[in-house]
Amino acid sequence: MSGTIKIHVDDEFWVFDEDVSVRLIKCGIERCLSSKTEENGNRNYHSLHYVLQGEGYISVNKEKFKIVKGDIFLIRKNEDIIYYPDRNNPWSFVWADFVGENLDMVFEKCGLEKDKCFVKPKTSKMGKWFEEMLDAYLERGRRLESSVILVHILARLIEENSHTVSRSVNRIVREALIFINNNYKIDITLGLIAKSVGVSPNYLVNLFSSQVGFTPMKYLMMFRVANACDLLKDNKYNIKQISKMVGYKDPLYFSRCFSLIKGVPPRDYRKKCPNDDPWSFIKTSDIDFDDRKGKYL
Repeated sequence: MSGTIKIHVDDEFWVFDEDVSVRLIKCGIERCLSSKTEENGNRNYHSLHYVLQGEGYISVNKEKFKIVKGDIFLIRKNEDIIYYPDRNNPWSFVWADFVGENLDMVFEKCGLEKDKCFVKPKTSKMGKWFEEMLDAYLERGRRLESSVILVHILARLIEENSHTVSRSVNRIVREALIFINNNYKIDITLGLIAKSVGVSPNYLVNLFSSQVGFTPMKYLMMFRVANACDLLKDNKYNIKQISKMVGYKDPLYFSRCFSLIKGVPPRDYRKKCPNDDPWSFIKTSDIDFDDRKGKYL
């Protein structure tokens, strides 16, 4: 399964990438009574459940597991499994029945190996996604959307269970880079960047510096100056105009920042640096851009 899930859809609401296919058959919700009897899960499709409230039990291969609110449990196709609610605190869950190809590989990446029937998702949004999947399934004309949400749920479980700490750290840095690239023209601060990715400023500085090679604010300055260099080469705008276009209200401060990065003031850049590549700081780093202007993959 590729690192990036490329979603394709056919007329019967199969969702697939190069190796894996998924088709949602049915989706529903069950609020169990304490008197509900045991159910045998043996069926000709897979079934994924998210526990909204309460508790219950699963028995598989002579082992018994307690499942609680917030857990996801899987009943595999043709698996001999028994499940039932706790008598004192019966569970309620949203469930999705589905079929597909190469799903054992997907389940393993989700943390649901052959000997494991449940996981505890790390994100608090998982229950919301299950309910959105159910809402889409029940609304006329939105069956395709419900299938895509199921794929999103599986993809998020893969992300949570397959990434190392360094991979998850990379995601924070990537989001910070995207935020800076999209907002460099306005007045943004370290605090604002950190808030956009949900971490403290000190944590972001340490993380960003270790991954990119300089602090977020230094990267912001370099990114602004690189854009300014392109504008200077176009020879359409004066320095005061360019200063505002790249996020600096004060032309004098812009000139100081420009000189700090390029070694010459903006007014001398065209003449003294005719062969300069302002985006070399990206090209020579490990920052994964799809082009020199900073569109992040």
